[in-house]
Amino acid sequence: LTSKAIFDSEKDLHTTQTGNPVCCAAALATLEVIEEEHLLQKAVRISEVIQAYFQGASGRGAIRALHFQNNGIYNIELVDRIVAKAAEKGLLLLRTHRGTIKIAPPLTTPLNFVEQGCQILREAIRDVI
Repeated sequence: LTSKAIFDSEKDLHTTQTGNPVCCAAALATLEVIEEEHLLQKAVRISEVIQAYFQGASGRGAIRALHFQNNGIYNIELVDRIVAKAAEKGLLLLRTHRGTIKIAPPLTTPLNFVEQGCQILREAIRDVI
C-alpha cells in the first residue's frame, strides 16, 4: 500500500519479480535472525542428530529422507503404517507421494526435540517392520 505519487515514481518496482522495500526488509530481517540465532551452525547439529539415528538417510544438512522400497518400488503402504504408528506415539509426519518420509525440522527446533522425534520415528519403524 502506498500513495499514487510513490507508486508512480518508479515504474520497475511494483511487480512480483523485482525487489521492493517490504520484501527487502523481510529478507534482511530473515538474514539477521539466521545470524543472531546461529541457524547455520544449528543446521549442522540437527543434521548430525538425524544422521546418528538414520545413517542411510538421503539428503543434505537438516533435510533428510527415508526411502522404503521393495525391489526398487516404493512401499507406500509400509510408509503409511509407519506414519500412523508415529502419530500414535505423538510424532506427526507426512509421506511424499512416492512413499518417502521427509525429515526437515525447522532450524529453530530445540535439539532435544529433534532427538526425541528421531527416537519416536525409529521406534515406529521397528514396531511396523
